This record gives sequence, structure tokens and C-alpha cells, in this order.
Amino acid sequence: MPTARNARGRVVLKFNMQSDGSVVGLEVIEDSVGVIQSLVCQKAVSEPAPYGRWPDDMRRMIGNDSREVRFSFFYN
Repeated sequence: MPTARNARGRVVLKFNMQSDGSVVGLEVIEDSVGVIQSLVCQKAVSEPAPYGRWPDDMRRMIGNDSREVRFSFFYN
């Protein structure tokens, strides 16, 4: 079992980014490195939130007030 310092693998997060910059429904959908790394990845997304508001052009382009995001963190 790899330790936190030498883990190799990835963590994949899924969440909805709202047009007001908030993150909703953050969840881990893949974790091949362990709980500690998974928590670090979740914090990397959730702690800086809320992010900046979407410009009107972006909201029109997306056609919705939210967008599903999948983000992968790789540990090498």
C-alpha cells in the first residue's frame, strides 16, 4: 500500500460549477491513491470557492446557469 508521500495514481472529482462561482455536489468518482490525497484534491477545489461570476457571454454560450465539471488530479 503506497504511503501519502509516494502514492501514484489519480483522483477524479465531479461537481457542478454555478454561474455565481459556487461549487455544488462535489464528489470523488475515482480514487486510486487513498483518502488523504482525495481529501487534498477536494479541498483544492472547494476552499477557493466561490470563484468569479461568469460573464454574460459565457452564460449565453453555455445556455445554463451551471455546468458539470470533471477534474482529474494525477499523482506521479
